[in-house]
Amino acid sequence: LFENITAQTFLTMQEHIRDVLTAHEPRANIIDVVVSETFNQHEIQVSIVFTIVNLQEPVTLEIILERVR
Repeated sequence: LFENITAQTFLTMQEHIRDVLTAHEPRANIIDVVVSETFNQHEIQVSIVFTIVNLQEPVTLEIILERVR
């Protein structure tokens, strides 16, 4: 998006997303956060898998982050 992306950048983004969700959304139990680059390399795909407290079924949320000019 704004810099050359490395594997460390993806790991840092995953950690930050997990930390923010844990701190600010107590109703969600985070199962997995996956950050990956899309085919055109100008977007980042974020997949968050979580369960809602008192519900068993996992929910997957997929978000595309893209640079806005």
